Amino acid sequence: RLHESVFIIMWPLIYALGTRFSYYLVLPVAAVIGTIGYFAEKKIMPKSKPVPYLNSSIMEQREKRQSSTSQPKEPTPLSLPNSLGVLKPRPVDD
Repeated sequence: RLHESVFIIMWPLIYALGTRFSYYLVLPVAAVIGTIGYFAEKKIMPKSKPVPYLNSSIMEQREKRQSSTSQPKEPTPLSLPNSLGVLKPRPVDD
C-alpha cells in the first residue's frame, strides 16, 4: 500500500516539475534529434548536382553575356527637342 500512495503523490510532482522545467529539456533533445537527422539525410540522399549559374557572380555573368553579343554599338548622338527653340531669348541688360 505504501507503493500506491507514493505513486499517487509522485505523478503530480513529476507533472509539476515537467511543466516547469520542460523548456530546459526540450531544446537539447531537439538539437540532438535534429543533428542525427541531418547527418542521416546527408548520408542517405544522393550527391547534389552542381548548379552552373551559382559558380560565377552576377557581374561575371553579365560581362560574359555582353562580350558574347555582337560588336558594341556606337553611342547615339544627343539630340535636343525642337520645343526649346519656340521662345526667342530675352535681351540681357548690362
